[in-house]
Amino acid sequence: MNVSALNGSLMSRGTRDISWLIKATGENGRSAYGLCHPGDYEATLFSKCSHNRMYGKTMVKGEKYGLLTEGVYTITALCQLGEIIMWTFLYARALLLFQKK
Repeated sequence: MNVSALNGSLMSRGTRDISWLIKATGENGRSAYGLCHPGDYEATLFSKCSHNRMYGKTMVKGEKYGLLTEGVYTITALCQLGEIIMWTFLYARALLLFQKK
């Protein structure tokens, strides 16, 4: 399964969402565009060792992934926080809906 075209969209919208979250907490939203965030993307989106990446790939195939993936729990909290700060985390919400299928 080759879905590399989605990586660009994930990176763009994901960074914007995190930037907005940082700003909503009173900090400088541009921090999301610094070195720490792209470095995290490298490990999460592109690394073949990423549990979050493997979880997503197996989820799309309708399979179960048995290892710990902290991102699964993070998106639930992120969506709840989004309701408080009145921001829709589109990809997080889509993943939650997809998981409920």
